[in-house]
Amino acid sequence: MLIMNEKQNYIRLLSSTLYLFIGVVSVYLFVRNANFYEIKENIAGADLRWYIVIVITTTLGYMVRCARWNMLIKSAGGEATVYASFISLSIGYFVNLALPRVGEFTRCATLQQKKKISFAALIGTVITERLVDLICLILMLIATYAMQSTAMKSFYNQNIIEPLSHTLQNKMSGTSTLFWLIIVLTIIVSVYIFIKVLRPRLPDKLNAITRQVMDGIGSIMKIKQPMLFVFYSMLIWSGYYFMTWFWLQAFDETSNNSWGLCLSIISIGSVGRTIPIQGGGMGAYHFLVEKVAAAYNIAPSMGKTIAIVVHAGQMIYTTAIGIVCYIIFMGRKKSNKP
Repeated sequence: MLIMNEKQNYIRLLSSTLYLFIGVVSVYLFVRNANFYEIKENIAGADLRWYIVIVITTTLGYMVRCARWNMLIKSAGGEATVYASFISLSIGYFVNLALPRVGEFTRCATLQQKKKISFAALIGTVITERLVDLICLILMLIATYAMQSTAMKSFYNQNIIEPLSHTLQNKMSGTSTLFWLIIVLTIIVSVYIFIKVLRPRLPDKLNAITRQVMDGIGSIMKIKQPMLFVFYSMLIWSGYYFMTWFWLQAFDETSNNSWGLCLSIISIGSVGRTIPIQGGGMGAYHFLVEKVAAAYNIAPSMGKTIAIVVHAGQMIYTTAIGIVCYIIFMGRKKSNKP
């Protein structure tokens, strides 16, 4: 077991280093030809009072996400307040800045410590939450594509759809349909064998943990108010939209060309944020947002400015609220308060 843990730690360190390298290279490519004087002038000319509105919107978005998460937790047999979930979520997002994906475990661990909820079940609810967000992102990408002009559709075709199509074709080339059918059947049979044969023979403790994770994943099927869950999901992604839209209002050059640009930044930029690079997808997010802005005929320096301020604004908020919530968590932990 010790050897296995050391191997897992080595793999985790290697993957984190690789993604950090990708992020650094992306940032370098982003700033390589940047005109920092123009970027500085753009920021100096912005109405930064909008950031107050953005902070309020972001906080409300956190609270809605916590309320949605609590619905899954309750369906899995647990109970948590929005306040407790907010503390855990904020700490988790803060950890994610330095250790992508580790924050998901951290927020479950902090909530489990105070509310005595099964850690495995919480992990299951987070997996479900992420799957729901992935579906929302796909729907957002489809909506973005459908609502754009012919010029923008051409941009998406050239930069997203065609590269993905070529990648899939290359993966499929030289591979028979029978081969893929065998793979699918193998996966189905493996899952069946695990559930029916191997799982009952697992040690009781490991079997219980597996069952708790599955209960957490299946919690979405037991929600008593599914439409409220959908409504919360819509509010969360509407919040993402307005957080960016408010930033665009801060600049004269983008305030009159904001709805389509904002929708594209949210959908395409979110793809960059899903890459587990330290700093919330740093580099990848900047690169994609700059490309989107260029497609809307936004000046290069302004495109870079938008990418920088939107990402930096979120980083500042996540860091600040994460530190505050961590201090609160440690204080309540020492005092043994629930």
